[in-house]
Amino acid sequence: MPKKLLFTAIALSLPTAAFSQEEEVETPFSSVSESERKNAEGKISSLEQITVTARRIKGDALSYPGAVSVISPEVIEREQASTVIDLLNLVPGFNLDYDVGRDIGRNFTLRGFGFADEDRVIVKVDGARRSFNFANQISTFGVDPEMLREVEVVRGSSSVVHGGGAFGGVMEMRTKDARDLLRDGEAFGTRIKLGYNDNNRSHVAAHVFGTNDARNFDYLLSALGTNARTHQLAGGLDVPTKNDKREGLLKLRYAPASDHELHFKLQSSKMDVRNPWNTLWHLAEWTDTEITGTHTQQDVAASWYYTPAGSWINLAVDVFANRTEYDRRIWDLPPIDEYSGLVDRNRYAGVNAQNLTRFSTGAVRHTVQFGFDATARKEDQFDKYTREYALLASAKSRDYGLYLQDSMSFGERGQWEVLAAARYDRFEREAGRLSQPLPQESTDTYDSHRLSPRLGLGWQANDWLRVFANYSEVFRAPSAFELYATGSGNPWTFWVPNLGLKAEVGREYEGGIALDLGSLAGVDALLFKLNAFRGDFEDFIDLVDIDPRTPIAGDTGVGGTLRDRLNQYRNLDSVERRGIEVEGSFRNGNWSADLVYSKLKVRDEETGSDVPHAFADKLLLTAGYRIAPIDVQLDWRLNWYFAAPNRPARNASGQWLIDRSFKTHDVFVSWRPRAWSGFALAGGVRNVFDQEVIRPGYPGTTTQVGIGRSVFGEASWQF
Repeated sequence: MPKKLLFTAIALSLPTAAFSQEEEVETPFSSVSESERKNAEGKISSLEQITVTARRIKGDALSYPGAVSVISPEVIEREQASTVIDLLNLVPGFNLDYDVGRDIGRNFTLRGFGFADEDRVIVKVDGARRSFNFANQISTFGVDPEMLREVEVVRGSSSVVHGGGAFGGVMEMRTKDARDLLRDGEAFGTRIKLGYNDNNRSHVAAHVFGTNDARNFDYLLSALGTNARTHQLAGGLDVPTKNDKREGLLKLRYAPASDHELHFKLQSSKMDVRNPWNTLWHLAEWTDTEITGTHTQQDVAASWYYTPAGSWINLAVDVFANRTEYDRRIWDLPPIDEYSGLVDRNRYAGVNAQNLTRFSTGAVRHTVQFGFDATARKEDQFDKYTREYALLASAKSRDYGLYLQDSMSFGERGQWEVLAAARYDRFEREAGRLSQPLPQESTDTYDSHRLSPRLGLGWQANDWLRVFANYSEVFRAPSAFELYATGSGNPWTFWVPNLGLKAEVGREYEGGIALDLGSLAGVDALLFKLNAFRGDFEDFIDLVDIDPRTPIAGDTGVGGTLRDRLNQYRNLDSVERRGIEVEGSFRNGNWSADLVYSKLKVRDEETGSDVPHAFADKLLLTAGYRIAPIDVQLDWRLNWYFAAPNRPARNASGQWLIDRSFKTHDVFVSWRPRAWSGFALAGGVRNVFDQEVIRPGYPGTTTQVGIGRSVFGEASWQF
């Protein structure tokens, strides 16, 4: 078999998806330049993308000693995902919940962490940290995929520059600005997009954008609307729902001088919801029980970049503030009348500043980053009608961090790279008094601190092989909710605070190889990345049922009876995480293929039991062909979710957990005629054969079987 044909066959059997690692480059840290945006156009694989999140330095995707995935603009357009969480399923190690009963309540994990423990995954939008899990609701991050330029995910606990506690990783969403939409020579433009999904969803988006003659000022104003109605799960079960979302975005950029750049963003969203109560778990049990409410979110962010001539100063400063509120009422809940309405409110503000310096000491070239970040957060939960605090009262969290990172390269063409870094974190927690005080509640303050090191090594063995290894430590203090939650979280559960919680400490080893085989294979691109990791997390915090069950003051439900569960957050001895991830990408002429594979195991080392929700064994294969004469792109994807070896094999109710694999198929088509510049049609069918997907850890009788067959399409026009 000829060498070129052999490599092509291998690539088609192992297509890629998106892996990225970055190396030291000469571009400064700031927003991505217009030339870089243009160069990235048409490069669908994350391996070909510019990455800035992993170390907050721009660079290509193959040399960073860790794991990074970039979801490109082309993939975002192709997927037409209804939420960011659906889009993130393309990332290795990412597992999404198939509870699609409400857009506002989607769950996910990244390398085993994320479900109901947001502090273990850092989520950012344009550099500003976001809260995605509060009020026991995991929302869509308040960002419509239509607004996104790209999404970058740093997997694992290797980042020191984005905040403490990122056991699962860092997700950064970057929204579009005028430079992403303006075509060559344009000073003003508009863009309109209309979309429809036959599984009861429609959306519309409009953008107005422009720049001045000097090109040192530009603006973008966007408005979006989404309507979702009763939709159908795989197998035909209807889920009564009504989610109407409105979102607006204003972005400004001004460069008063060649070495100064200012950015400003104002973003707001409002979602009116009418959904089944508490996800799909109770859909069959209480068909008339529903929640109606409103979820609102507002964000303000500003950035300043200062990049004077020379290599000693490259300064970036970001400030942000956001406010999120969920006001809801529960109707016709059979057991109770008392839990009829709640309001959860979250306020988040912060600042981070970083300088990047480049210099050499003999034959060693240094890229040094040092900076600090500080965030403040306040959480409240109170009764919708009496305004009395319940469960959590004025809980405050203050986090401070200092970091220093030196990326050293030496040898021929930077053949060797050593990355040495350290981060110091300090956390402070406190809470106010509940309106109806309980004997168990506490307002004592809590604080902790730690220095966490990181060491990475990269070796460019030759033109097509790079080897890397990484050791990192990560530190997470308990959240305010884990420490202070007190009282009735719902009609069946009573929460007991625990000020004795210890901070979690993680230590993780990771190694792998990156391959660039395009030249050897005689094709346009053939890229692979394989990495394996193992981590141990001491004093892991988990929610447990207190057993044996004992009555405590205030712990009564309907009719004065004891609630079914007494919950408290406690430290486990240790949790072990290990796994393998593979990504690859093939491009040659009009053909393309991608692969994402991940295998993950997270278990309690003392009991040997799997940690709930921590499973991400999957294989995604995508193949595409461009029919160049008519400007049509065709893509197909296999989504294969592997069976889990459940330990234990039954849940607490004695139900057998699902132990089989699931496969679904998606097809996509797009038409962007060159003769009609600015016009595009795209569509496809998701879950072509209407196949169920049940997440590991769920019983086989669950109603959470994933969305059914969905035919979707959209039209966009820019003028």
